[in-house]
Amino acid sequence: MLLELVHKFGEAFLSELEEAQYLGAELNSFPSGSCEITSQMLALYLCSNGINDVVYTRNQTSTLNAGSIHYWVIAENTIIDLTAHQFEEFKGHCFLPLDSEFHGRFEQLSEHKPDINSLYRQSDGQSYESFYFNVINRIKKRIKSA
Repeated sequence: MLLELVHKFGEAFLSELEEAQYLGAELNSFPSGSCEITSQMLALYLCSNGINDVVYTRNQTSTLNAGSIHYWVIAENTIIDLTAHQFEEFKGHCFLPLDSEFHGRFEQLSEHKPDINSLYRQSDGQSYESFYFNVINRIKKRIKSA
């Protein structure tokens, strides 16, 4: 079930990225700089679809060429990282075991439960709620037409 949910979310998310009239700063250069908001949305979606113990994590490393902070989702003892491909050092798929070699380069700084309020950015007043709900509506439309 987890794999199916992530696949549905990923397809709808990418479609919304392509067709949205406004993306906001964090999604403009997807996947670069998009890991936090993408992980927050995926975690919300998984939690709202019955996946228990979903968290997104904030992690730090000094061993990669690009960026030192990276976020991903953990659910059912699996790392789900929809933006790992932004790193040239990453090779693989978005589903990884908890002992992933690539993710082992990071130290976990914090762990967060999904919360709709996390889609709001106090720093610039930006909210990604409408983008998230557009993704959800795309998923619902695909399910109805299937």
